[in-house]
Amino acid sequence: MEGKSPLDPNPSGREEVPLAEFVPTVPEHELIRRIGAGSYGEVWLARSVMGTFRAVKVVYRKTFEHDRPYEREFGGMQKFEPVSRTHEGLVNVLQIGRNDQEGYFYYIMELADDASANREHPLSSRVGDLSSTPLRELDGSAPLVDPNRSQLAGTPAAPINPTAYKPKTLSEVARHGRLSPEECVQIVLCVTSSLAHLHRHGLVHRDIKPSNILIINGVPKLADIGLVAGIKETRSFVGTEGFIAPEGPGKPQADIYSLGKVLYEISTGKDRQDFPDLPADLRDSSDQSGFSEMNEIILKACASEVAQRYRSAEEMQADLAFLQQGKSVKQKRVKERRWAVTKRVGFSAVVLAALVSVFLPLQRQWQAQRPMDPKALKLYTDGQAYLRKGTKKDMDVAIPLLEQALALDQNHPKIHAALAWAYEKKFFFYAPTNRELDVKAGHALDQARQLGPQLPETHFANGFMLWYRPDNKGFQHEQAIASYSRVLEANRSLAQENPMLAAETHQQLAAVYLHIGLLDEAVEEATKSLEIDSVHGRRHYYSGLVALHRGEYERAEGEFRRGDSLKVVENYSHLALALFKQGKTNEAKNVIESGLKDSPTDPGGQFASVEAILFASVGEFTRAKEAIQNAIERGKGYGHFHHTACNIACAYALMNQPEDAVRWLRTAADTGFPCYPAFQNDPTLVNIRSDSQFQNFLGEQRKQWMGHKEFQRQLVAKSRM
Repeated sequence: MEGKSPLDPNPSGREEVPLAEFVPTVPEHELIRRIGAGSYGEVWLARSVMGTFRAVKVVYRKTFEHDRPYEREFGGMQKFEPVSRTHEGLVNVLQIGRNDQEGYFYYIMELADDASANREHPLSSRVGDLSSTPLRELDGSAPLVDPNRSQLAGTPAAPINPTAYKPKTLSEVARHGRLSPEECVQIVLCVTSSLAHLHRHGLVHRDIKPSNILIINGVPKLADIGLVAGIKETRSFVGTEGFIAPEGPGKPQADIYSLGKVLYEISTGKDRQDFPDLPADLRDSSDQSGFSEMNEIILKACASEVAQRYRSAEEMQADLAFLQQGKSVKQKRVKERRWAVTKRVGFSAVVLAALVSVFLPLQRQWQAQRPMDPKALKLYTDGQAYLRKGTKKDMDVAIPLLEQALALDQNHPKIHAALAWAYEKKFFFYAPTNRELDVKAGHALDQARQLGPQLPETHFANGFMLWYRPDNKGFQHEQAIASYSRVLEANRSLAQENPMLAAETHQQLAAVYLHIGLLDEAVEEATKSLEIDSVHGRRHYYSGLVALHRGEYERAEGEFRRGDSLKVVENYSHLALALFKQGKTNEAKNVIESGLKDSPTDPGGQFASVEAILFASVGEFTRAKEAIQNAIERGKGYGHFHHTACNIACAYALMNQPEDAVRWLRTAADTGFPCYPAFQNDPTLVNIRSDSQFQNFLGEQRKQWMGHKEFQRQLVAKSRM
């Protein structure tokens, strides 16, 4: 995304593409200079051996967390390449290649007009021509681009000055001031035609914005197709802030939302974040009448609820064409509404009676699925974004936003479900003494169940409460897993329609599986979460914990030092344990000291509990017991105290006190951490392994672990039926 926001998808740990020291190699092309850069690569001005100027996009492997998304982007380009030559409104991809040794792939495209060559109104001279020449679909048999030109075949080439060249985009066009309604309609007519063609081929763009619409020989063309994906594919949460639909990218109607925001920007001269505000001077403008009609199209394209939006690019294109013909879109809307009312009141009394008998059982379902108040939806969407980030500061922003949304739409189950999640999350992680938050969470969940019992959002809130509630109400592992599974079962397309909820569900499943020792399942769910949302995914963190519990300490250290792990406060204690269990005691001490500097309050007493292990390992038993007392004191009320309890048990084991060690192991297991593999593999428990109390405890844990494995097996089998 551009700019910073709760949905900013650029992980802080991502390695940046070097801007000066590396020049890629593209066969038969000279790369002259870099003319653009993005999250995953860069665009170069290039010259072919024939002397023709081209644009070359280079995408680097190292900008991706792992191979799968990189290969997926390459695969998407392979799908788009033949489609690009079947419509005049798509930027032509002329060649694709890759250099696996250097770690990148590239594609060569036709070059945009030179914005530096004409500082006057860049498009005005072409509007008349475009209006009489609609863009065409082609059969692909003849090339749209002359192989020796960078423009439409048969169109004279404009001179390019390589040192001053600047790609002409719609963003550059609009920089000169808002465009007239006529110009806006014609431009977006061209883009809707291109977009409809893309959708008919089973592809979505996912990042439509003015800078991704190039002007080539005066023709607006969809470009930056690096994010193009298959409609049915599960993809990452990507795009540009302000252009992303509330439900997330990945569906045709999300592309329509983005295009509506483009139309808003070029017609008002305002930023898309200002939508739906209008310029103060528009009321006195000669364009007022035309804009009022066009604004009907903007509002429908940018409707927050998918059901209120254009169903297809063709439908939006039809309204634009209707407006271009001088007809009124407003009057068309009025007629459509009147006809709908006429059809409804025309039913006979018998049919109405039958409908009433059906309506009552379905009333709750309709209430659950009804569109949210637009202003409430904006607050709800923003609140969820902060809620997903989940820091204390974010929670203090998220809850008021959601409460404001509820005040505007008091009976929408999704808002109640989000508040249940928010209240309980703040209570569990940041305010364990504020019991009012837990009570509020319970009430909110009750409302969500009453108003929308089958919604994925309600199932998620229920799963969260089943696992995080206090007083022996939480850590109901199997019930929580079942509820989270129903989130995904309630909507098989959730990853495309609500990627934020899908990613969070997989991440919560990873957390539960990790705690009960189903380590393979934990890694699988964390990976799924990361594939959907690379911003908040914690694959490295969970992979590190899995390696730690399996006794693979070198691997655990490596994972804890990477990307998403660095954002987790508890990572200090886990990294210190991985180092200590490799014999790197001094490094482990340094990590704990760093953790205490960053978090002096020592949340949950985890740092103190690791200090107890370090002291006990070198025979400083008095200091170890002092550290244990500190850990207990700091951990009072902390939701994940079971990790601290497990460390206390390990410290007692190192001090050869099996009774205390087993007592604290039972505390850990009974309060949410029955992780049999961790107990089985931990070398700090070696002193008590022959103790009968420990043997009995380990046998009980193995039996419980096998029960969880069988539950999971049956759950998977049921989902496949």
